[in-house]
Amino acid sequence: MRHWNRYPAEVSIGLSPCGRMDPIDFLTLVHLPAYQGLALGATGTRALERFGDLAMGVELLARQSRRARLDVIDECLDLVLIDAEAPAGFHFTGCSLAIFWAALGPAQADWRVALLSAPMEALREAARRRVNVARRGLYFKQWRLWLPRAYEDEPRATLPQPLETLLRSADPNWQAPQRSRFCVEQCEQFRLPELHLPRRGKRFPQSDTRVVQQMLDWSMQRLLPRGDGPHSNHEELAFCLPSLEQSYFSDHFDVRNLFAHLRLSRLIDDQERWIILIDEVQSDWRRDLRRQRLGRPLPERRLARGGALRTTPQPVPECPLGGDWLAVVVEALVAYAVTEGAELIAWVPGALQVELAEGLPLPVAQRLYDRDLPAALRAVIARDQLEGRDPLPSSFDYQTYARNLRFEHRRHEGWRLVDASTGLSRGPFADLEQATDCFQCLAQPVVERLPALSLKVAAD
Repeated sequence: MRHWNRYPAEVSIGLSPCGRMDPIDFLTLVHLPAYQGLALGATGTRALERFGDLAMGVELLARQSRRARLDVIDECLDLVLIDAEAPAGFHFTGCSLAIFWAALGPAQADWRVALLSAPMEALREAARRRVNVARRGLYFKQWRLWLPRAYEDEPRATLPQPLETLLRSADPNWQAPQRSRFCVEQCEQFRLPELHLPRRGKRFPQSDTRVVQQMLDWSMQRLLPRGDGPHSNHEELAFCLPSLEQSYFSDHFDVRNLFAHLRLSRLIDDQERWIILIDEVQSDWRRDLRRQRLGRPLPERRLARGGALRTTPQPVPECPLGGDWLAVVVEALVAYAVTEGAELIAWVPGALQVELAEGLPLPVAQRLYDRDLPAALRAVIARDQLEGRDPLPSSFDYQTYARNLRFEHRRHEGWRLVDASTGLSRGPFADLEQATDCFQCLAQPVVERLPALSLKVAAD
């Protein structure tokens, strides 16, 4: 049983010691009046995750009449228990502010005043901006990750009895919170389901049908398939721990606590085999922790504040997964490959990774792609798919191009092709399609033999 810190009911609500309201953004903890001696607060830390859950139908709206609903954005705000000893200064209760208000009932006049205070209105507006500037096509998929045993969740957390009793009285099916781990997936083409929310209260970010652009910022930094080569399409999987109270932001993504991302291609080779090709796997969190320990400069974080992505310096918290991030990613990848019906899982070896990624040290690439990644794949495939038997090593011929030309996009100019050895460029081109046509005419075609492991049991 956790012992929650208790604050007096008259604690100041979102005010500095001098009585002036501090600037509020979605990460701010706004104090609320105490409930039966329990110190409560509200935060928009998980606003993007909660909005994704509502859009995907994972989470339901609070049982409120439209007259009783203060603001629909409360569905995206978290009710938290304040604890000065916690890493973020609070613990998630697992319920939104809207659910808590529905449990209290509209007769609680003092709470209505607190929930409509200036700090709370500022927090709601910060949460709206947070959701509105979310990158198009980004959503939280219902795909639970299996963590290594050392990091499995504890039994369901027990909330303080007064709060648990209140929530159960409002919803007999309510369950105490349990941390969850979800996979975030960003696809080339994805349409956000229409989201029908009550219109009571201030504006909720309008849902629409969105089609995202291709992920051009990285798709040209991989082994490009030749036009006459195997059919291929690529996508990106990113893995996060959204229910952690602490917050880490990388320089690549504007979601919280993303501990790894995986870029892959799905293709059929000349032998009609379905193949999952790992183009790149990386942990920004582990990278930034290493830089912080060495005293090196950290990349600027991507934080959605206002109408654009702005950067704010933040210390890097410890990653709960430690060195097991790759094992978690590989477990999810193997499950994904089996679901897709893939026969092989292949990867780009370290020497080619260095050619594709400028500045990547060869020893680092070889350690990850020639040692750690194959070892993790063999362990998971043998355990989950082949009942302890070692997976068969394999390979396939990938028809691609030499890495002498690269794509660049220059603002106000458009697309160019740059020769990596001479620095000479061609262009600008009106669009990427024209640049790609020129690339296919100028680039040298090559065939790369890539390593792979079979997901199938060998015939006796």
